[in-house]
Amino acid sequence: MKKMLLLILTLTFTLEINGQCDSRRKNINDATEFTDTERDLLRSLIIEYASMNRNTNLSGINQYPKLQFHAAVVNPIDPSKDVFGNINNPNNFNTWNRYYLQGLEQFLLSKGHSKFVPLPYWNPTETLNQIFKDSNAQLNEPANTFPTLNFNFNSTQDIENLLSELSLSLPLCDFSYGVYINKVEIIHDQVILKLYGDNKEANLLNLPGYACNWLLKAFYDDLAYCYQKQCNNSTYDLYTRDDVNDVGNEPSNAPQLWVSPDIWVRNSPDGFANQVSEAINESAQDKKAYVYVRVWNKGQLPSLTGVNNIKAYWAKASAGLGWPAPWDGDLLPGCPHKLGDLIGEFSLRSVNEDFVDFTQPPTVTIKDYNIYEFEMKVPDPDKIAECFPGLPGWEKHHFCILALMDDGLTNNMSGDLYDILNNNNNIAMKNVTIYSDGLFVNQPQIACVFLSNYTQQAINNINLDIKFQALQDNTTLLDKAQVKLYFKDGLDGQMNGLQTTGVILNNQEGKYLINNRLPTINGINLATQSNKRICFEIIPTVLNNKTYIFDLIQKKGNITMGGERYEITLKGTGGFLQRPMENSTSLKDDNRRIILYPNPSNGILNIASNGLELTRVTIKDSKGIIVLQKEFVDNNMQLDLQTMQKGSYQAEFLLENGEILYQTIQLF
Repeated sequence: MKKMLLLILTLTFTLEINGQCDSRRKNINDATEFTDTERDLLRSLIIEYASMNRNTNLSGINQYPKLQFHAAVVNPIDPSKDVFGNINNPNNFNTWNRYYLQGLEQFLLSKGHSKFVPLPYWNPTETLNQIFKDSNAQLNEPANTFPTLNFNFNSTQDIENLLSELSLSLPLCDFSYGVYINKVEIIHDQVILKLYGDNKEANLLNLPGYACNWLLKAFYDDLAYCYQKQCNNSTYDLYTRDDVNDVGNEPSNAPQLWVSPDIWVRNSPDGFANQVSEAINESAQDKKAYVYVRVWNKGQLPSLTGVNNIKAYWAKASAGLGWPAPWDGDLLPGCPHKLGDLIGEFSLRSVNEDFVDFTQPPTVTIKDYNIYEFEMKVPDPDKIAECFPGLPGWEKHHFCILALMDDGLTNNMSGDLYDILNNNNNIAMKNVTIYSDGLFVNQPQIACVFLSNYTQQAINNINLDIKFQALQDNTTLLDKAQVKLYFKDGLDGQMNGLQTTGVILNNQEGKYLINNRLPTINGINLATQSNKRICFEIIPTVLNNKTYIFDLIQKKGNITMGGERYEITLKGTGGFLQRPMENSTSLKDDNRRIILYPNPSNGILNIASNGLELTRVTIKDSKGIIVLQKEFVDNNMQLDLQTMQKGSYQAEFLLENGEILYQTIQLF
């Protein structure tokens, strides 16, 4: 009879609660969602995360930072930091619990296990899968710190009654939020009593040492989520940044809309750990590359998993790209090869709202995110070059990646592409490089970029702005190289009639010599569905191993139509490296040997070594000033950088053999 009653109450809870608001998490017991092999993997990953940065010089749970952090808020010295039993601030329990889970979820993402994000839940009225009950599902050192839990509940009647009370005794929203969350906390306490017996208070501290506890936390989070969505009228608002200062506002007003820090490309599927672009080598037939897109949430509610989608596209770079062509793969007149196409599509996964961490001095805001990995068949630059006879070498390597979300909110995709990028936080773009021959040259190099009109009407009076960025010593590329500019494909016939500043026209060469950091060229006309080229010739006068950046911006009046970014590294070994991309990295494999995650980071940064003996890490700011130096106890470390200003920092890793490796850290 008890079993029949249990079944009825469990079904009632599922229908009533989930009928009012869909769960955003999956049930770990659901055989249609998870195999035992996947459950075993998740169990191992949870224990790996819980044991990170263990310090055996300490005693008990103090050896484990993840448990120590949990204990600090379960049993705080300062009562104002208490996340439990505070009905005057019920949001503490809910938001802190979600934030604590978030650390594990970002760890799972960094390992490439997006299927487990958001973390699945265990409903304590159901029998837990045996995989999460055995000795491998808990920390075992030091001895006697983590006793075996009692999963043989004599009765779950009281837990079922509490769950039923949430769904049956009153309509859900008749509860105040404080009363509702207080009931969730009582359920939490009852489950702990069942697992631990009478020693609940003492063992609350070491709960994170058990894999099942993380699944229970996910269950409590879903209960809180249900109330937030149904009764608080909360919503989510997903976004991908246009630049490092973008916080999801519409418009973003980013000065360049083609340098998204939330899009990066890799030659290997290692972009969860290495969140920075590298040039793609299209040297093999059917070569595959990997595109990564990061998504944030500026709303007040976690987003749902499996609702709406995110897509990634590629296109041949141009300073005047439109929408939907060329991203949709339609062929243009006279070209048998696609100049763009869909890379792939995924259902959106859950992203938490911002968490204001009141448990730490000073109070900080923690942002969650999710990362998507798209496998891309690399377009062949040589085939695309066939459509443009006489195309100089470097232009064929210049491409763009576009990320586009449909998050269920208003998604305006009408108008000019760059208006869309500026006014819609669901879309972002990034310049990338795809090459099939050597990058290093020993002679003057020519780089061309398309000025494009994909519309059905001619566009007249196009203006070009060129912006050369200065280094800290106030030098630009113009101080270390001659930079010339000229037109191709019939545009050269317009050169004498254009209005210019910051350039000198050499009629004999048919080229402009740039002599100003902010030159402008105004009055260019483009016929319908046309691609014309503007070319840069760069002749270094100094080879100093420094990297210089300039942007080319195509405008119609004051409206930005498009643009591209170039990075020029003047190589001291001869020649120079030219990459039309943002956040490029050297071709050394430093990023593959030292793993930083998450990077970009909100201030909590994990360091892991892949086969290297690390002795010390030194972090320097943009001026080269040391802001942090720390010795390694082992080859793993967690750094707290939350007091440092957002921006870029250089991390220098000293190896046991005396070698020094470098990586860039981004703090947001």
